[in-house]
Amino acid sequence: MADCYIEIAENTFEIELHNSVTARIIYEHLPLNGSVSKYQEAIFFDIALPPIKFERTNDYNIGLGDIALWVEGSCICLFFGSADNDSDKYIKKGKLNVFGKVLGDLTILRSIKEGELINISK
Repeated sequence: MADCYIEIAENTFEIELHNSVTARIIYEHLPLNGSVSKYQEAIFFDIALPPIKFERTNDYNIGLGDIALWVEGSCICLFFGSADNDSDKYIKKGKLNVFGKVLGDLTILRSIKEGELINISK
């Protein structure tokens, strides 16, 4: 599968897509854009996609740089730091399809402000 890119506040990162149904659907619907929201060390933004089923193979193993579709909330989530126990519980409440890994120095994302524009493109 081809890779794609994410742009946030003049920063561009490559996304290495997984070989999954969710990754293929996301790729087919690019570009996707929105406005940044943050929760601890995660960035998320709402998207409009056709319904995508939860891929049970993910088992909530979220790591640094993972990018996922939150199936129940119709948003894309990018994890750029370590999650403490509270956020780990929050993450496990939702159904996440991890569809790729964002490459590069993700510490830059700590300075991103809510409301900034985010774009994922081919």
